[in-house]
Amino acid sequence: MGCDERARLDQQHSQAKARYDAARETLDSKMGVSSRDEFRRLTHAIDEAWVALERARYLLDRHVKEHGCEQSREASGEAAAEG
Repeated sequence: MGCDERARLDQQHSQAKARYDAARETLDSKMGVSSRDEFRRLTHAIDEAWVALERARYLLDRHVKEHGCEQSREASGEAAAEG
């Protein structure tokens, strides 16, 4: 039987990763064609998304360590995909 808290934290982590990836993709697509103000706004969005991703990762890792959940992020292949 799976851990509901683990599933919730996994979902939060996946959502945070998707937001970070989207922010990076937006900046990449605007590189060289955006105004200075837009560039600052986009880099700020990336910074905020990174902080949220790091927090989600921390909470998930802490839960797995403290709770001893049977499946680790590494086993799911997610950690390797993050690079």
